[in-house]
Amino acid sequence: AAAAAPAADGEQRAGGLRVLAQLQALSVSLNVQGGAAQQLGVFAMRELVTEVSFLPEGGMSVSGQLGNLTVQDTSTVAGGEYEMLGLREGAQSLLTFEYDSPAEEARAVARAALRC
Repeated sequence: AAAAAPAADGEQRAGGLRVLAQLQALSVSLNVQGGAAQQLGVFAMRELVTEVSFLPEGGMSVSGQLGNLTVQDTSTVAGGEYEMLGLREGAQSLLTFEYDSPAEEARAVARAALRC
């Protein structure tokens, strides 16, 4: 018997839906508003991978990993910038996350149990 192929990005599986999002890099520059353009800092995010599964019974599962998030101050030190937040040398991942949300029916049962 042949092995089943993994689900592609956004593929429906057994009545559910799986969405995989990958982002290599995103950066946002903070600048002073006005005549002279002056950069205050840079926020950068690298290697974000997120998977969202919408389950057939109505629940949802979210998981992922953030490779790095950096904040650089580009205005405090004249002629230089320094990293205020970021991974230490040799570290692999800043954050991994997982969140499961049950179907509405299961949430309603849990709320009813709390009222007792």
